[in-house]
Amino acid sequence: MNHSLQTDIQIRTGSMTDCVGMGYFFLCEDGSCACVNNGDYKFLNNLTKGSCEQVRDGDGGIVKLKDYIIPEDKQLLDEHIQRCSEAREDIVTILAIQMHDGNTQQIQLNSLSGHIREYYGQKGYLTTMLNLRDFQGLKDVFQRLEELNLVGKIAGTVAHEVRNPLTVVRGHLQLLSWDESLKKHTEKLETMILEIDRAVEILTELLYMSNPTQSKLERENINTVLNNLFQLLNAEALVNLHEVIFDLNPVPDVMLDKKRFRQVVLNLVNNGFQAMENHSSIIIRTYFNEGKVYFTVKDHGKGIPPDVLKRIGTPFLTTKTNGTGLGLASCYNIVAQHGANMEIDTGPEGTTFTITFDEVI
Repeated sequence: MNHSLQTDIQIRTGSMTDCVGMGYFFLCEDGSCACVNNGDYKFLNNLTKGSCEQVRDGDGGIVKLKDYIIPEDKQLLDEHIQRCSEAREDIVTILAIQMHDGNTQQIQLNSLSGHIREYYGQKGYLTTMLNLRDFQGLKDVFQRLEELNLVGKIAGTVAHEVRNPLTVVRGHLQLLSWDESLKKHTEKLETMILEIDRAVEILTELLYMSNPTQSKLERENINTVLNNLFQLLNAEALVNLHEVIFDLNPVPDVMLDKKRFRQVVLNLVNNGFQAMENHSSIIIRTYFNEGKVYFTVKDHGKGIPPDVLKRIGTPFLTTKTNGTGLGLASCYNIVAQHGANMEIDTGPEGTTFTITFDEVI
C-alpha cells in the first residue's frame, strides 16, 4: 500500500482503531476481504475461529466476508458492492454477521470513494469496518460525561450561592472582632474568619473551574498557580486521608493557560490519591534546571502495571471501576497544547509524573 494512501486512511479513520474496534481492508466484488489491517485481522480472526492467518501475508490474503453475513443481510452486502461501483461518494451499510459462537454481531462498512485496486481480476474498494458493539460502551461513557457536566454546572451554582452568605458572615465577624466589649473572644473570632476565608477560597476555585473559558496562553508562574490551589488540594487530601507536600523552588515564568494547567494538576493529584493506601503523601515539586522548568507530582502508590503503562494516555483506558479513562488523555492533550512534554517514572514505591516546559520567558 503506497504512502499517500496510508496517510489518507490515517486521516479518515484517525486514532479510533484502538478504542472502537475499527479497521480497514479492500472489499472485493465477490464479497471477500483483502489486505486486512491489524484492527480487522483481530476481529475477523475471531469470526473465523483463527482461520484467517493468511490475510497478514500481504495482498494475497483473502477472507470471504460474505460467507459470515447472516442470510437476510447478504443482499445488503451485494447492494453495497454494487453502489461502490457506481457512486462517487462514500457508501455506508450496517450488516449483521454470524460469529463462531452462534451470536450475531452488527458491523458497519464504510467504503471510501476514490480508492480502488485490482485483486485477482476483480475490483477491491477500500473499506473501513466498525464493530458497533464497541459503540455501546462509548455511548455509556458519553452519557456519564454528560452527567458529570451537569454536576459541574450545579456545583458552580451552589458554590456561587454558598460563597455569598459566607462573605456576609465574615463581614459581621470582622465587625465583632473590632468590638472592645468582645475582646476576650478575639482569638475565636479570628479563627472563624480564617476558616471562612479558607472555605470561600475553595468555593472560588471550584466556581472558577466550573465556568468554561476559551483556551488562552499567558505569561504565568507555575508556583503562583500552585499556591492558589493549596487550599483546594489540602481539602481534597483531608477527604482522602492523605497529605499534600509542596516543594516549590524559584522558577521563571512560562506561557500558561491557568485553568487548563489547574485541570492537569488536579487530575494528577487525584490519580495519586486513588493509587495510595490511606495516610500517604503526594509531593508536588517545581524546579529550574538547564533552561527548563520542571513540575512533578509524586505519589507513594504501588506503581503502574506494565500492561497499563504502555497504553497510558489512551482515551477510555481506565483501571477504576467508575472511571471514564479520559483524565490522563486530557492531561497529555493539555500538556501538548503548552508545547511541553510529560514523562512517567513508576515502580513499586510510587509513580512520578514530570512535566517539562522547554521555553521559558
